[in-house]
Amino acid sequence: MPVSKAHEISIWHKDAINASQHFLNSKERKQLSVHEQIDSAFNREIEENRVKLRSIISSILFCAKHDLPLRGKNDEGSVFTDLLQFRVESGDEVLNKHLKSGAKNALYISHEVQNELIKTCANVLRQNIIEEVKLSSVFSVLADETADISGTEQLSIGVRYLFYDVKFQKHKICEEFLGYSPLTKLDSKSIAKTIIEFLESCNLDLNRLVGQGYDGCATMAGHISGVQKLINEAYPMALFFHCASHVLNLVFNDLNNVSEVRNTTGIIKEIIHFFRESTLRRQIIPNIPLLCETRWSAKYKSIRIFADNFIVIVKALEELSKSTANSKTKINSYQLFTAATTPVFIVTLQVIAVYSAKFEPVCNLLQQVNINLKTVNNHITKLVDTLQLYRNCASTEFTVLFAKSKEIAEELDVEILT
Repeated sequence: MPVSKAHEISIWHKDAINASQHFLNSKERKQLSVHEQIDSAFNREIEENRVKLRSIISSILFCAKHDLPLRGKNDEGSVFTDLLQFRVESGDEVLNKHLKSGAKNALYISHEVQNELIKTCANVLRQNIIEEVKLSSVFSVLADETADISGTEQLSIGVRYLFYDVKFQKHKICEEFLGYSPLTKLDSKSIAKTIIEFLESCNLDLNRLVGQGYDGCATMAGHISGVQKLINEAYPMALFFHCASHVLNLVFNDLNNVSEVRNTTGIIKEIIHFFRESTLRRQIIPNIPLLCETRWSAKYKSIRIFADNFIVIVKALEELSKSTANSKTKINSYQLFTAATTPVFIVTLQVIAVYSAKFEPVCNLLQQVNINLKTVNNHITKLVDTLQLYRNCASTEFTVLFAKSKEIAEELDVEILT
């Protein structure tokens, strides 16, 4: 065989021809290069994984927006698992195929992945908020001490800022939560340092910090060595404002100095807890929210609803003290019934209920995001004027309250001496 023929049919010659043809095709863009083909397959795999994750992330965000836990003690019947099943039943074929045929170690629904996705979403959301704050002209910091479920002390930090909404072409006040920062010490210097370091870690310009909002404890609000004073010395524009709603609640709490008010409030709390701790007992009376000491508007609402349904509640306690089979329930219900049917309790309840109804709407208004100092002053002034009017006509107002108390007492066969 001639050398040229042997060369033509040799493997290395054929490979060279194929390689040269691939080169020409790639140069003329008739086909992708080997590297591009590898990159294309890799990018296609990335896009497929993103599509799979889209449904999973959407389910996590749904739970977050509606304050739903992703899971309980186990995954069986958890909100997250049920949401994924709901999406499959609704026709999400990509998710259905992924859950059925995907690798068991790459389904992206494990607890670890859930936590990673939650953390990633939180980081993205926090960064978006920070970018808005950076675009705003000024901002304020809001902080409060709290403890997590393990008892670790930490600082809850948020920001309040003026932002220009391009869509509606107007400025608006925004109030957003940024995160928690652990506290190793609870003295004012450590807390002030924690707040400053947290804001600096967010790359915020503290020279545009114009306000501080905390509660009124000495550590935070002290005018000599409190947190607000230390931060104000470093950033003079950062003025301190005591939370208006918190101040109003402190005024209401001063009523606890009156023993009758303190005891009545305690009994109300015990009665509500008594009914709510049992599903069967809860069905006997109207739904009454717990008397929460930290959610002030909820506390006022709870007292108001309790007063409105007082006769039903007392009769339910009386019935339980007589007819229930459980001896502990019978004893507790009798004790609460006895405490709730004293003349002092009945009269004091009416007094507290009237003023709780006055405080509740104002407290809700003071918690609005777009509230300003002038509006706060207007609301407080109106409330003070209303209370002053009641004080000026104390005899008349108390006569009305006492008459209502007597009506309730008569219906419950309780004698109120005049």
